[in-house]
Amino acid sequence: MLLNRWIFACSSNPITAVMTGGRWVIEDGHHHKEESVSQAFIQVMKDLAA
Repeated sequence: MLLNRWIFACSSNPITAVMTGGRWVIEDGHHHKEESVSQAFIQVMKDLAA
């Protein structure tokens, strides 16, 4: 889980909004798939630790 903390532990994010192809993918500093990617990453880490 150290890798998880290292990747996702930034205390601040200078990027607050990103639009690509006419669609917002980051709004208010959060990627639109942030939650699902985080959950998938946690599952992979659990699988690797097993």
